[in-house]
Amino acid sequence: MSSFNAYRSNDPNVLLELKRQESQAILDIVRCTQPNMPTLNLILIVINTIRAQLGVKKLTLLIYDEQSDSIKIEKNYGFKWSADAQFQFLKDITEITDASQINLPFIKEQKVEYIIPIIRNLAPFAWFFIADFADTEEEKLNDLIFIETVGTILVIAMDNAKLFETLMKQQKINQELELAEKIQSHLLPRNLSVHPQLEIATFIKAHYKVGGDFFDIIKINEDEVFFCIADVSGKGISSALLVSSLQAHIHAHLARSTTKPSIKSIVGHLNKSLFELTNGEKFVTIFLGIVNFRKRSISYVNAGHNPPIFLIKKKIVHLENGCIPLGIMPITKIEVGNLPFYEGDVLFCYTDGFNEQENAQGRLLGIQTMIDYLKNTNIHSAHQVIEDAVSIYNQFKQGFDPADDMTLLTLRFT
Repeated sequence: MSSFNAYRSNDPNVLLELKRQESQAILDIVRCTQPNMPTLNLILIVINTIRAQLGVKKLTLLIYDEQSDSIKIEKNYGFKWSADAQFQFLKDITEITDASQINLPFIKEQKVEYIIPIIRNLAPFAWFFIADFADTEEEKLNDLIFIETVGTILVIAMDNAKLFETLMKQQKINQELELAEKIQSHLLPRNLSVHPQLEIATFIKAHYKVGGDFFDIIKINEDEVFFCIADVSGKGISSALLVSSLQAHIHAHLARSTTKPSIKSIVGHLNKSLFELTNGEKFVTIFLGIVNFRKRSISYVNAGHNPPIFLIKKKIVHLENGCIPLGIMPITKIEVGNLPFYEGDVLFCYTDGFNEQENAQGRLLGIQTMIDYLKNTNIHSAHQVIEDAVSIYNQFKQGFDPADDMTLLTLRFT
């Protein structure tokens, strides 16, 4: 070191230049720390600045690892730490400490002079060990403050980098969910005009981007139309994937049937396929029906789903015949329901996101309001029923967040 010591100088120009250099070094660190910069690069910038600015010969940076609840060496220059050195004692060091006060042999052996903690959220998160770095007490005091300052900048930059990484990951997830939402929406039937004597209207709203609700409408032949509404247990991507698989199995089974498909055979096929896919870990409640326009009848199976409300000749019937939800276990008994239909009759199907919606007072919407509506309203179209049902739903929840996916399906016979 030069015999001249700026810290002993009373020349204001010399002291001002010293502070200018330190401020410039701090500004250089701030300018270099970008939110997308890898943590190792951030550490190297700070360490190299400390060594260059202060002429430090021995320096170790340690950082607390939250996942393992341990303190690890990130960078070391000059010290020779043994592999079994334990640094948990640093958790109790919350201010700059003279290392001679630490009664630990391996600290004394390495001749550590000072320990400088860096505080984050009111607790120490990183520490500098330092030795061989200054000639005078004035210089030491200044250097310790400088190291504490740039160390704080490092911790803030690391937090910002971690936050940036989290935001980028979330952005990627959101982009993938938006794509999944588009794909899922394209899987839903677009042409609902499958028969001149049938009006169909639908509404579907996923709780978050993609969901486990779905409906389908498939024209079997000139006289028959298949329809269903279903709710896969759970929410999110896994349920959405199971929805896609379920739809694919339905379409494949109907397409390859060499004889007239029965509602019972469809249920049996879906249950077997779902159980093989999920091994009973997920289940599906589903209501399936086949409308026969030549016979003017509906055959259906309710596999653990909310019973649709059938307004037949101005009377309410709940469609409950069926079996347990699909995908849980082999099904030995399937009870098929059969009902006639007449001109003007309305079938209202829904998932539990509708009837189990809460309001701010903690009450559930239930289904009685919809029953009263169907009984007392002059219904002109299937779209009218869906629009009014959504209005009933929105008025009830009064801005309260929906808790589940919601799907509505209305059939009106003409």
